[in-house]
Amino acid sequence: MNEVPLTNDVDESPTNTKDVQEPIPKSKIYENVEVRTKNLKLKIDLESGSVIFAELLNYKNEFSPDSANVVIIDRDSSNYIASANLQDSDGNVFNDYKTTKNSLVLDPGDTLAITRNQPDGIAVKKSYYFKSNPYLIHLDQTLTNNTLEPIRIRQYNTIQRGDDYKSNAMLYTYTGAAYYDEENKFNKIDFDEIKDQNFLYKTKSSWISMLEHYFFTAWIPQNNNSSESIYTRDVSDSIANKYLIGVVSSYITVKPGDSYTFSSKLYVGPKLSEEISSISPGLDLTVDYGVLTFISAPLFWVLSKLYVLVGNWGWSIIMLTLLIKLLFYKLSETSYKSMAKMKAVQPEMVRLKELHKEDKVKLQQEMMALYRKEKINPASGCLPILIQIPFFFAIYKMLFIS
Repeated sequence: MNEVPLTNDVDESPTNTKDVQEPIPKSKIYENVEVRTKNLKLKIDLESGSVIFAELLNYKNEFSPDSANVVIIDRDSSNYIASANLQDSDGNVFNDYKTTKNSLVLDPGDTLAITRNQPDGIAVKKSYYFKSNPYLIHLDQTLTNNTLEPIRIRQYNTIQRGDDYKSNAMLYTYTGAAYYDEENKFNKIDFDEIKDQNFLYKTKSSWISMLEHYFFTAWIPQNNNSSESIYTRDVSDSIANKYLIGVVSSYITVKPGDSYTFSSKLYVGPKLSEEISSISPGLDLTVDYGVLTFISAPLFWVLSKLYVLVGNWGWSIIMLTLLIKLLFYKLSETSYKSMAKMKAVQPEMVRLKELHKEDKVKLQQEMMALYRKEKINPASGCLPILIQIPFFFAIYKMLFIS
């Protein structure tokens, strides 16, 4: 498993730039815990507690009842892993967990707890649970220091995936990493950028994600406004290309006999603007409409309200189109009237072209005189159509992305 937190050096700040720690292969084969909810099927490995498989039980790959469900995270087929773990100031991570059940069904309020074997006197308990959002996994990592010395500890969250793309050939959609922080807002880091150089950025409040067309994963650390660092790594090997984005917290000192809990949230699911906007600031920006966002986002809001009204996306789209046509009715009317006038004077324009075909200046003068006489503005036929074009491009983009 490619868990790659930033390693420690003399400077214990989260922005140290020493090379990442590569895991040492272990001969032990770790078991997985299978978790089912109403909406998700998850597999959590007992080596580090990583989410190594996530299937959306209510989304199909194709519009067919026999179609397989959408799988977002899959370590085996796409090198896609969502990890969260703890690291001490010597660069050690805490692996090797156990639980009483290898499979269970979680309802809101239920908890899966896995605990670490502690030959070194450091106990770690990972608790996974769900609340109201069916695609939001809550994770608490509680470390208890049973040694005689204080230890410095920090949390890291990473998302790794391969470079398999699921974009539609007719319209490009982004597949890659992204992050958000309060200062720089929403930013993408594509796989080519990760391959070219490591990214390292210090912040105070952020989330990281891996995006694809309709779905995404995101880690949202709950760090109480302490310092964090966002980083990327190219973790490719001879078998496959693999890219990672991570966020690591600042160190916390845990005294002997004390405990400390790091909390974070993992979203694994569809890009549903209204639902994800309440999870964390800027998370709805993962629904990326591009340069026409200022048009597409309000259009989707209207479309969603129409869906609530009629309960059918097809009729909602038809109604939205009619509303836009009504909105631009006066512009369209002006355009149609202008085109009708131009059609009416077409014979006269042909006559003038024949009469002054050798004198272009005279022809232009006569044409302008004709326009003034008939009160025609040639631009009034095209301008209303040009104004409407961005709206219909925005509708297409909105329907394709949302």
